[in-house]
Amino acid sequence: MASSVLAGSSVADRRARGADARIHTPPELHSRWEPTADRPDPISLLEEQCATWDRDLVSVRHARMMVSPFTFYCGGVRIMASDLAATPNAGLMTQLCGDAHLSNFGVFAAPQGHPVFDFCEFDETLPGPFEYDIKRLATSVTVAARHIGLSDDECRRVTSTTARAYRTAMAQFARMGVLELWYSRISDTEITAILNEPPLTGSSRARTPHRAASSQDAQKAAHEQIREFRATLRGERRHLAERFRVLNIARGGGNAGSIGCWACVVLLQGRDERDLLVLQLKEATASVLEDHLPRSTYRNAGERVVRGQRLMQAAADIFLGWTKGVRTNRSYYVRQLWEVKDLAAVDTMPAAQLDHYAALCGRTLAHAHARSGDPIAIDAYLGEHDDFDQVIAEFSRRYADQNDQDYTAFVDAARSGRIAVDGESRTHE
Repeated sequence: MASSVLAGSSVADRRARGADARIHTPPELHSRWEPTADRPDPISLLEEQCATWDRDLVSVRHARMMVSPFTFYCGGVRIMASDLAATPNAGLMTQLCGDAHLSNFGVFAAPQGHPVFDFCEFDETLPGPFEYDIKRLATSVTVAARHIGLSDDECRRVTSTTARAYRTAMAQFARMGVLELWYSRISDTEITAILNEPPLTGSSRARTPHRAASSQDAQKAAHEQIREFRATLRGERRHLAERFRVLNIARGGGNAGSIGCWACVVLLQGRDERDLLVLQLKEATASVLEDHLPRSTYRNAGERVVRGQRLMQAAADIFLGWTKGVRTNRSYYVRQLWEVKDLAAVDTMPAAQLDHYAALCGRTLAHAHARSGDPIAIDAYLGEHDDFDQVIAEFSRRYADQNDQDYTAFVDAARSGRIAVDGESRTHE
């Protein structure tokens, strides 16, 4: 559990804890960023991360990262995880997404029929300092704002808006009862407003299978993994899952950060051909944060992802589970493949919409942290004024500069042949 809330602790004690943390780690410390003398080579970090991945898919991943500093940032989570380990934190722990950037949020059509706005991926989730996620999200806003041509002042404003949305939402959650907080979610009206503000959809991240897996071995493996996955579900959900039978599987893609890991889509049938269920099996590896924070207590990396997602996500997926791979030391998580309605296309998003969208992401992140951590202590640490917003904006400006430098080094490495880049997918040049 990431929560640092102790049963029986009073509101006053929890507020005092946040206030003490504010004294020992003043918010202004978060504005600082400069690379350490022994900062690892960012290209080497990416090479190490991809060492065991599918080489063909890794070259596609690199091609997508080459498109812009923003796509590089989205794929460079391991680089920033290493850098964040050297930054100050207040010691207020929560369940981290681990990769909270603008393109890791979207609007989904939940099976119950209502729209949901939430995180898309939890591959890097791990307990850790709350600052890691807000710095990752806020910096992505700065990088995105630069990408669409905003001025330095506009970049700072929209980034501080993101931090302010996080801070003010945390203050609201700190005043809620436990159940009220747990079941709170963004209203359908707010989500509809997002859907009615074109352009938002980014077609490059549609979750669709791209290669059929028709071999007998692959079909057999899928059946075995689905059986193991069912055993990780609660009784009534396992009973429900057992009413579906596997029809077919296909290889499935992913975003820039996860391409290279094995994934497949499984089609299952219930009562008849109109009663279908689509699940995704996706390989789970160690979180990039585990190089710098206490390692996960779960032996199966798929279970780590599932447990973290259940803590953070407001809309529960009843088919969320995990399984081990047919090959040794392989772990997977399983989830229902909800219809993706809209994903952020930051390369075409108007400034006003970016401001609205980034604030919504900040609020969503605050809710996830409040569910798994101590919203009262975090609220007391953040304070009532905008000093936290401004220092996060300043950190983001400085780290966006670092990201630009790393992106240039990445492009140079591709041009020199140091890293493989898929020619057909490459759109940088």
